[in-house]
Amino acid sequence: MDLEPLACALVELGYRVAVVEYRPCWDGGAWPTAVHDCRDSLRALASQGEHWEDAVLVGHSAGAHLLLSAVAGSGAASMLLLAPVAELERAAALDVGKGAVAGFLAAHLASGGGIADATPRITARDVESVTVVAAGCDQAVPAELTDHQQLWLESQGVPARLVQVAGARHMHLVNPDRPAHRTVLRELAELASRIPAPGGRR
Repeated sequence: MDLEPLACALVELGYRVAVVEYRPCWDGGAWPTAVHDCRDSLRALASQGEHWEDAVLVGHSAGAHLLLSAVAGSGAASMLLLAPVAELERAAALDVGKGAVAGFLAAHLASGGGIADATPRITARDVESVTVVAAGCDQAVPAELTDHQQLWLESQGVPARLVQVAGARHMHLVNPDRPAHRTVLRELAELASRIPAPGGRR
């Protein structure tokens, strides 16, 4: 999976790591089932003990949409969003993922629903802190979407700190062999330092 190298690198640094997965679209994992899968996984982790109750949550690309959707209405969380694709109306208008939004929402749209229905309803009550890391040369997420999403988060009452990584491409942010990874580690450490973590980091 795409996040395995990042997860392994974090474990080597002493973090406790859980990678949340969801069913693919062909196995019932389209919206909103994918969000339900992620929400159930986060609840299951929280039930495993205090180490997971206040963990820093990381979402990459479309995973940021699932993360924001999963935590909406569930209480404050610290989040690190890497090259996020979260505001689906603008993402669809920009054809991010070459039709990926329409594919993810196919059944919902076919039944008369709208793209806006799947945009996370995140509020300040759901957020402890949010950091967005954007790749300066992202070939998958245009700067227009990144800028729009910053304004969108602010309009929800969610102040998000934006960090730009010059020269980085989309997958560089989750690749431990790329210089951009150092920025991700720095921002993760900053978020984790604000959370008491008995017995080790999360």
